[in-house]
Amino acid sequence: MTEETHRRVEERRRIFADWKVVVGQAFLDATHDPLTGLPNRSLFYDRLKAALSESRRRREILGILFVDLDHYKEVNDLLGHDVGDQVLVSVGSRLSQIMRSEETIARMGGDEFAALIRRIRSPREAEIIADRLLKALEPPLLLKGRSLRVTASIGISLYPFDGEEAETLLKHADAAMFRVKKRGGRGLEFFEKPPDKFNEPNRPKEVKEMSQRKILIVDDDPDFQLVLQNCLKKEGYSCIGTVSVEEALEKVRFSAPDLVILDLGLRQASGLAFLQNLAKSVSSGDKIPPVLVVSGHTDPEIVEFATTLGASRFIPKPVGSSEIVSAVRSFIQ
Repeated sequence: MTEETHRRVEERRRIFADWKVVVGQAFLDATHDPLTGLPNRSLFYDRLKAALSESRRRREILGILFVDLDHYKEVNDLLGHDVGDQVLVSVGSRLSQIMRSEETIARMGGDEFAALIRRIRSPREAEIIADRLLKALEPPLLLKGRSLRVTASIGISLYPFDGEEAETLLKHADAAMFRVKKRGGRGLEFFEKPPDKFNEPNRPKEVKEMSQRKILIVDDDPDFQLVLQNCLKKEGYSCIGTVSVEEALEKVRFSAPDLVILDLGLRQASGLAFLQNLAKSVSSGDKIPPVLVVSGHTDPEIVEFATTLGASRFIPKPVGSSEIVSAVRSFIQ
């Protein structure tokens, strides 16, 4: 290759790299809120419509949570728009940190956020997630030397009970949120009280009773696995235990657990291999279960790597039964 040809090749590579950066930034600008970095209204609508199509096909429940901050205008008026912007950034960060990978939290505009909850099994699950969002805002925000408390009002609408189209579901979630505002804010409310029993003709087939909720425990420590199984069975969950990666991936594929508890233990590489191959083991269109990792390895690089590979939550050992049960409930209820 002549020097001139080499120079031209390198120039093309540079132009292509610059082009990818520009296109990527343009896409980000068009789909994400520039202040908080969260998906914007446009991207939320796109994801909602795609999720509705999937929910119709799979006959599943879908939830919309409309979140509006209480007394936000007073923050802007009394403390200034700079502080108001910092509040939005902090709130967006807190809300996004507790959302699962298949869920979406977006900034709809102003002090309004919306959450899209896919593949839920009952209205109660949507209520639990809404309550988690409220609790995430309870610790005061520290902004420019000030301690500021923020609360929110949340309205909930459910597909197919409260509507079948994106606009209808958002409108109904917004209406439920305003009812919370009228009674003083800081709370949650459904658009309509969900049915107590799911005997309706449009009941999703995938809605399961608590006793049918399956948890796969992947652990090479038989004592710890026994502890986990005993405490979770007392809560009404069905547990499947396995010690090998190959068997665990097989169980995911054919048993379709609602949650995987993975103990990296001493076989750290095997645990990471399970995470790396989890998506490949699930058939196209099926749900990848969330993975709750418990491990004595708390090195930040291992935590980051496990999270990158797909861990939904990382809990360091030693861990008590109550903490495990609480963590499990945050995923399946």
